Amino acid sequence: MDIFLATGNAHKPRNSAACSPKPASRPRPVRQELGGMPYVDEYTGTFTGNCRLKAEALQRIAPPKSWILALTVASAATHLQGGPGVDSAVYAGPKATDAENRVKLLEAMKKAPRTNAARASNATCSSSDPNGVDMKFVGQCWGRILEAEVGTEGFGYDRSSSLAASTRPSENSNHRPRTSSATALKPSPNWLSDEGLIARVLKW
Repeated sequence: MDIFLATGNAHKPRNSAACSPKPASRPRPVRQELGGMPYVDEYTGTFTGNCRLKAEALQRIAPPKSWILALTVASAATHLQGGPGVDSAVYAGPKATDAENRVKLLEAMKKAPRTNAARASNATCSSSDPNGVDMKFVGQCWGRILEAEVGTEGFGYDRSSSLAASTRPSENSNHRPRTSSATALKPSPNWLSDEGLIARVLKW
């Protein structure tokens, strides 16, 4: 049984593996086994639509009977009316790096009162089973946008945010903070539980 995560981001498979209850349910390496993730123009303007585009692109080159998972993670700041939102990955431009996106976010938040620095991390995961049946799972976690970056680990907007369960991220750069995408997915409705998506995969 083959499970592939439709992403070119090296960090996301690591997060998914950390959430997976069993080794058999962990995604296989796309770069090594399929030659990498095909380019996808995420033009739909919605998390679900962009997930579907990524899943369809990888399904075309994956072995028959493979399960395809696609994950979209976005940062939503209340002061920015939910921005960067669906454009989180390209907030500072089409070819922006994570660091450039964080710089723009922190700059945009300078005028926000600290009482309005709330930030949600929204994670949408869609899957396509070997019969082409699509499923969708959504998770969310809340935190706060910091006044400056902390640490060197994590990816995306992790270094500029703290999760609600803690007052601030780890200040020790040798310790990887909990990533917002992994945390957001954990409370989603059984997407990796014994009664959810992975159970269906393992029974296939």
